[in-house]
Amino acid sequence: MSPIRTPLITTVACMMYSLLQLSLGLPQSLLGLLLCLLQGKARPRRFYRGCIVTGWRHAGGVSLGLFIFIPAWSGAASDPDTAAALSLPPAWRPLPISSLAKLPPAVRRIAVHEYGHTWQSLLLGPLYLPVIGLSSFIWANWPCCRRWRQQSGRSYSWFWTEAWANRWGEASTRLPGLD
Repeated sequence: MSPIRTPLITTVACMMYSLLQLSLGLPQSLLGLLLCLLQGKARPRRFYRGCIVTGWRHAGGVSLGLFIFIPAWSGAASDPDTAAALSLPPAWRPLPISSLAKLPPAVRRIAVHEYGHTWQSLLLGPLYLPVIGLSSFIWANWPCCRRWRQQSGRSYSWFWTEAWANRWGEASTRLPGLD
């Protein structure tokens, strides 16, 4: 039997999650805030389960404490015709994403994965950046790692930090993460 979730319980849980991110995950949340500010006002921002989700112009995602950055959806939300068709509010107004399921499938998978990284941030606290952040950055960006993934047929989510983020994101959202 699943617990009853009222709006008050959900709001309190999101507030607690945000406060924990701002205490245990302070170093990465400060970096996330800086990156969020560098994105400018025109980038769409939404709240999701205590996190601030920001669309950006990159193909991949990044999670820095309280902040999640995801691709593609930002373009849809900034186009008035597409935004109206998708029932998205104006990009400058931060409103809740009632469900990640409403995002385009590829963006949704990245968002679920990045949401899993936020749980790693809570668990590891200040160790998140050197343990998860650095490892993930190297795995995603170094040419030798990219080459090895292509030659060995391994997916991006094969690496331990990424597989762990996928598992936690999928468990907490009940949606599929990266392949």
